[in-house]
Amino acid sequence: MATIHVLDDGSPDRASVIALLASKGHSIVDAPPSSGAERRLERLTQFYTALSRTNSAIVRIAEPAALYQEICDICVEYGGVKLAFIAIAHGDHAEPVAAAGPGQRFLDGLDIPLDPTRPEGSGPIATAVREGRDYISNDFLGDPKTHPWRERALAIGTRSVAAIPFRCEGRIAGAISLHVGERDFFDEPLVALLDEMAADLSFSLDGVRRRLAHEAAEAEILRLNAELEKRVTERTAALEAANEELHAYDYSISHDLSAPLRHISGFGSALLQDTQLDEEAREHVQRMLAACDRMKRLIDDLLQLSTLARVELKRTVVDMSLIATAVCEALRARSPGRVIEVRVEPGMKAWADPGLARIALENLIGNAWKFTSKVPVARIEIGPTVLGGRAGFRIKDNGAGFAPEGAERLFTPFTRLHSESDFEGTGVGLATVKRIVNRHEGTIEAEGRRGEGATFRFTLEP
Repeated sequence: MATIHVLDDGSPDRASVIALLASKGHSIVDAPPSSGAERRLERLTQFYTALSRTNSAIVRIAEPAALYQEICDICVEYGGVKLAFIAIAHGDHAEPVAAAGPGQRFLDGLDIPLDPTRPEGSGPIATAVREGRDYISNDFLGDPKTHPWRERALAIGTRSVAAIPFRCEGRIAGAISLHVGERDFFDEPLVALLDEMAADLSFSLDGVRRRLAHEAAEAEILRLNAELEKRVTERTAALEAANEELHAYDYSISHDLSAPLRHISGFGSALLQDTQLDEEAREHVQRMLAACDRMKRLIDDLLQLSTLARVELKRTVVDMSLIATAVCEALRARSPGRVIEVRVEPGMKAWADPGLARIALENLIGNAWKFTSKVPVARIEIGPTVLGGRAGFRIKDNGAGFAPEGAERLFTPFTRLHSESDFEGTGVGLATVKRIVNRHEGTIEAEGRRGEGATFRFTLEP
């Protein structure tokens, strides 16, 4: 395929223009200066220069309005046209947005409707934009469709007009219009050059639209990130305030409630030392002291539950078997008369906070110890398991169990599935375990049947 060679001044080489035209089926001989062929060749050379300059402008200029103006300036300077303007489609009209050349007064008050039923809607620009095809008028004054603009054309000396549509993302965006003072100016090779110019502009506009969409997406991401950061900051401040209130609440419980409770317990113990109390009064005092003990356990459990949210999680490798064994030994020491078979699988490890892991095991094993207290031979198994595809731990007993439909309620604070007269407790222990598991981004579940024991499975890793 022939190529265009550019001279030092940036204009195309005459011989290479002829060769390129020949390769595309256009025959123009190298004729003497006075011939029409020579004039056609000169026009083509000028517009090849305009096309080359347009492509350079497309590379340099990223803003559409500035690019439109530059293309108009190039067509006037290198193409020798009287008027070059670009019109953009807006709804039912086309609006000139850039223009150059001595004939710009042609555009004064110009109305370009796209409605084909109106006389002004059948001209070059309207047809090119509406139908997406070139409109070439090589006898503008004799063209019946250009009658509405004849006076304007006479005023600036227009004889031939070309309107070439261009696209953006596949849709007609507008048209390039060129006015010249010669009849039969726009021959087939020249129109092909103008089509190439419009295609290059279309390609550029697609790139601009993609860039603007990318920039808009980036701006939206930045806005969303800023909004998210603002919300996180606000939520963090709210959580800090809530934690401060919770801390104040903890202080109130530990001091304002515990202090009078100690006084009641102290005076009750002193009353028991009074030998003048009859059996009924002594029984009342003992019930009062038992209630004080239960209240103290409840306060302690609530304090532990509330402080779990503020404890900093410090993960390390935790020997769960070692902790479970220690918890069982402590429980056995407090109930030496019970017959309990305990099996702890060795080698169980967790990536967890050691302090919180101990609290979880103390509550779960403590529950198993408590709810097997009415079984002649209690059995408690502590071993590994798999829960949700993750390694976890299992505490199984043969104690009182619970109704399966109550499994989901077990981890709600103050929920108890057994009466206080059967098994003492505050209903906070399993809620504490659930909170510890949540802090570790783990999972916990329970299953059981009344009178057949219970099994708790949990993980401490996300």
